[in-house]
Amino acid sequence: MRRTAAAGLKVRRRNVAEGLDVGAILAVADNPRAYLPFLQLAFESLGGATIGNGDFPGLRRDSDDAEARAYLTGSDSDTGRRYYPLTSFDATPDGIGNATYILPFFRTDLAAPWGHSGAFERLEDFNNLVYTVALDPTSLLTESGRAFLNVLAGPVGDEIAERYEETLRETGVIPEGVATADVVPFVDAARDDLSPGSAAGPVSLRVDEARLQALNAYTDQLPAPSAPDGLDPTQVALGEQIFLGSRSEGGANCVSCHSADPNAPVRDVIVGIASMYRPYDPSVLFERSVFSPPLSDVQVNLTSGPHPSYDNSLVVLDASIRGEVRGLAKPLLLALDSKNRFLHDGSVAGVDASDALDRLLDPARGPDAPHPFYFPGTGQSVSDPAVGRAALVDYLRSRSAQ
Repeated sequence: MRRTAAAGLKVRRRNVAEGLDVGAILAVADNPRAYLPFLQLAFESLGGATIGNGDFPGLRRDSDDAEARAYLTGSDSDTGRRYYPLTSFDATPDGIGNATYILPFFRTDLAAPWGHSGAFERLEDFNNLVYTVALDPTSLLTESGRAFLNVLAGPVGDEIAERYEETLRETGVIPEGVATADVVPFVDAARDDLSPGSAAGPVSLRVDEARLQALNAYTDQLPAPSAPDGLDPTQVALGEQIFLGSRSEGGANCVSCHSADPNAPVRDVIVGIASMYRPYDPSVLFERSVFSPPLSDVQVNLTSGPHPSYDNSLVVLDASIRGEVRGLAKPLLLALDSKNRFLHDGSVAGVDASDALDRLLDPARGPDAPHPFYFPGTGQSVSDPAVGRAALVDYLRSRSAQ
């Protein structure tokens, strides 16, 4: 909690992105298809196949703005889950429905690598991707942008570029009779000479370095939201003991992956997708081992397990782009009380943070669910699992950095 100088009122800093409906924001645009590479497409190069959350059929070459808005704001007919979930943003121009939970942007000095897949080692490189691609997809129609798409996804990448240019011409973004290169990109870049696909400039563009570093400095010093009021210190202490303790000691062994000290940096380690989702059994769509350094193949888990879309954000872009394994980066465990959805795709949800965290840690989700690390663990004997799990939940809700 902190006291405002103006009114003397106590306010709690929250994760301001929580509940942000990016899909609805994009849908109100006059031309939502101007964001085509980040929408869920039905790929002609894959026989009409589409990849996303739920039953959305994918946008075809002849789809209109109404269909784009249906993707951005609609929901699966069976589960009710949004195709483009709340508090999510899709920063990967792969034509896949894989918007992921927006990462917290406070105390960024404690977090790394960047992107849920850990594809970017440095925050300034991730921010540059957002500026030069996610906020201006027209950069994908430059020579370097097309090369980037081709390296990432081969013929699918080529199709994305082709259809995107057609869409921009159809909707007047690229005027009739004007060369594409004379119109795009719109972003004001300080450099345009970087290697396509490089971390520093995936489409060869990089915005002003001083501004990127200034943004880093600003988000590094943004304080984490404080712990909620009313937590029982004894309960929190018990939860911390469980968080830190090994399984043999009656703990949850959380520190085998996560930082024990909330003021310490997250461990820069990618956890392999097969560890995070045990039924993972992907089909290869496009081989990329010929590249140097070799990239993991474009692959997707189509049907295996109870949550086959869990790997959607990794289908095309993963940490192999920097020589790491295909998997997920470790999250910053701060300000968890401001959330009611967990995991990178927000797939474990509750009415509030306590409920959602309890669901996340409850072994009733089963060994084949995403992030199958529970309290108590398999074969672990504890006197009162519900009490211990409630204490662990309260400890997680209490974590904040000084």
